[in-house]
Amino acid sequence: MKLKLEKSGWGQVLYATPVVLISTRSPAGVDNVSPYGMCMPISSNPPLFAVGVHPSRDTYQYIKEHQEFAINFLTPELKEECLITAKGIPTEESEFDLADLTRKEAEKINVALVKESPVNFECKLHWIKKAGDHDIVVGEIVTTWIEEEYYDEDNTKMRTNFDNLYHINERYFNRGYLIE
Repeated sequence: MKLKLEKSGWGQVLYATPVVLISTRSPAGVDNVSPYGMCMPISSNPPLFAVGVHPSRDTYQYIKEHQEFAINFLTPELKEECLITAKGIPTEESEFDLADLTRKEAEKINVALVKESPVNFECKLHWIKKAGDHDIVVGEIVTTWIEEEYYDEDNTKMRTNFDNLYHINERYFNRGYLIE
């Protein structure tokens, strides 16, 4: 017998998704970094990565204007920094400074990467499409960085070498376990 959930949606039944920090640069040159939990790869050739972003966010505006951004993956140890970057601050201030994150300049885009992140994707905007209360922002990955300690010639092993921070329904997880 199937039960009908009173509240419809994917959040009650799907696994948590990785939390990423999207970094952008404002027109004034301020480095912006904010957490996003609705994200996934959508193509291998070309390599495309999608993120659900609300159009009211500074991140969204900077991506539209500059056509580039970085995806910075998080380990569970970076949960507190992630929470700090979610705070609303004036556009002339940087979440990098607020969360005490280190900037690392990218190679192919004019955006700072999060140095503490074990994996970074440098992305060029591929397209944006309206999708309910968020827009789908898709970037083509033009460069991928991975910390040497997590690298393995065998991609199947490399995928399990580091643990992502995951998020769903205002709760955080690592490989399926709740982080209090």
